[in-house]
Amino acid sequence: MKIEKLTPSNPSNWLDLLLSECQSYPIQNIDFNKNSILVDAGSNVGAFTITWGQKFNKIICIEASKSNYESLINNTQDLKEKITYINKAVSYDDNLNLKLMKYTHENGEDTNSGNYGIIHFVNESNNHGWKENTGYEEVVSISIDEILKISGGKIDLLKVDVEGSEYDFLFEKDLSNIEYITMELHNFLNSMGKQLPLIEHILKTHNEIYSEGDGINTHMIKLWKKK
Repeated sequence: MKIEKLTPSNPSNWLDLLLSECQSYPIQNIDFNKNSILVDAGSNVGAFTITWGQKFNKIICIEASKSNYESLINNTQDLKEKITYINKAVSYDDNLNLKLMKYTHENGEDTNSGNYGIIHFVNESNNHGWKENTGYEEVVSISIDEILKISGGKIDLLKVDVEGSEYDFLFEKDLSNIEYITMELHNFLNSMGKQLPLIEHILKTHNEIYSEGDGINTHMIKLWKKK
């Protein structure tokens, strides 16, 4: 069932939880120059940009959910002069009409989180996941190719946390004009056979300099630097 705007299921302290989580991203010791560009793909309600945005001259925030997008703009007013806001879902091509879904429990009820995704995936062990029949919001896609055009042809840091869309977003794409990539690589991509091919593709142009999590029982947080 199509819904104009999915109702948020975020807990009241959702931004605080994400701010704490974003502190652990492994970029504390990277010095970016005064003209550096951050692309925050999967901005959610703005925690990563709030945490690290002062390091960058220009920021491109991309968020698919209308409700999260509204909160993103409200939460990042202190940085708005250097932010370009984009209310789209990342994918392999531009202007695709996609279905954005909430992550739900086995009975279809909302989980207490602000996570939305366009990948139809249900965990066989507990029947949790993104299910179209619980309602969806239509969203238009944007590709890394178009994002690079918007950024002027280069990105200093690409942060990716897009609930499984990282494979469609980056696999077989030219990543040579991106200096650093940091990503939450979702473990369910392993069961879909997409996790290792994506990692191998990134390693063609980048060296891995940080990894946390096993990618099977847990998601992985990774950081790559251009060779």
